[in-house]
Amino acid sequence: MEDTPSSRLIPDLPDEISVQIIARVPRLHHLTLCHVSRSWRSFLLTRLLFTLRSSLHCTEPMLCLNIRTRTSQSPWLVLNQGRCDTNSLPSSPLPTVGSACVTAGPFIFVLGGSLSGVPSNVVQILDLRIGGQWFLGPRMSTAREFSASSFLNGRIYAIGGCLPSSEAWAESLDPFDRKFSMGTH
Repeated sequence: MEDTPSSRLIPDLPDEISVQIIARVPRLHHLTLCHVSRSWRSFLLTRLLFTLRSSLHCTEPMLCLNIRTRTSQSPWLVLNQGRCDTNSLPSSPLPTVGSACVTAGPFIFVLGGSLSGVPSNVVQILDLRIGGQWFLGPRMSTAREFSASSFLNGRIYAIGGCLPSSEAWAESLDPFDRKFSMGTH
């Protein structure tokens, strides 16, 4: 960003101070903050904000559950700061059953699952930074349903859930590979 008063996040303050202030605002207000200006929205979508909030210990614990019910339009149940909210995350673009889920930074990766009863190799990515936005990531090497997954040492591991004839019973994905960077980071 240019360092002129009109281009600063907060007029009359250097951006180095402004980012420290904005980073301390609870995440539940970020959707409102993105309406302040384009520069605020751009900053709220950066990895810098997530990294800064983590280093300042300003992140809030949040539990996202992917539930399956006969009547639920949105299968996501979010527990955040003692509140339960069933409408805070949008439904995934592909309604899979038996997916594995893993978090990496501000993202939830939904791996595989069945689509209309057929195992898939699809990877869906939910960006939690502002209200939740879905992206499709690169596909896994093999179709999986009811697999196990984990985030370890900067990589996502998907294990099992594939046909017995598959040679790729386990695989790893780099969640920060440019192929996954479909949103603004």
